[in-house]
Amino acid sequence: MTCAFTSGKVILEAAILTTVVVFSLTAYTFWAAKRGQDFSFLGPFLFASLIMLLVFGFIQVRSMPMRLALILIPFSG
Repeated sequence: MTCAFTSGKVILEAAILTTVVVFSLTAYTFWAAKRGQDFSFLGPFLFASLIMLLVFGFIQVRSMPMRLALILIPFSG
């Protein structure tokens, strides 16, 4: 339970940075769409990234102690 021992400042900083990144990427996407640019070439890269993240997550869940996994898995979604 690492999050229980972190300060609120770190969590607030992560939330602010995530919000800035999401809004800036959304603004860029709308700007590029108005200019007629297409992002369909990114499909294979996004699919490969998704598969890698799923495999990495599965490995992480399988490598954690069983008691911790039983506590965290119901809250994972």
